[in-house]
Amino acid sequence: MQQPEETAEPAVADESPAAAVPHADASFATLARDTAEYARAWGSLAASEAALAKINLVRLLVLALIVPALALGVVLGIDALLAALAFRLLQNWGLAIASVVLVDLGLLLGVFALLRQWWRSLSLPRSRAELSRLMQGLQ
Repeated sequence: MQQPEETAEPAVADESPAAAVPHADASFATLARDTAEYARAWGSLAASEAALAKINLVRLLVLALIVPALALGVVLGIDALLAALAFRLLQNWGLAIASVVLVDLGLLLGVFALLRQWWRSLSLPRSRAELSRLMQGLQ
């Protein structure tokens, strides 16, 4: 019986880039590991920032509820003091309370007048006119 002859194939040089550089696989693995650690660090940072933002949001909401309540308490305290002083002068609670209400209404109208004046200064047409004037001055 004849055995088929085995032909020896010539060794083909491996021409892949990884074979050209012996540490390419290790460098790629290191790069992948470093990239994963970097992404994990950013994720951890984002999670901690979100937790901090949540804590600060709760604090802001609590203060947003407390500050108006405190302001109302201060206004009521000042009104009570004014009513007591007015009673001392007028010797009539009705007139004392009415005078405090009139003072409060006057202050409220004054605040509304200030808000209206500030609102007019923020109006868009005036801003457009100022912007147009500025642009013409630049030309």
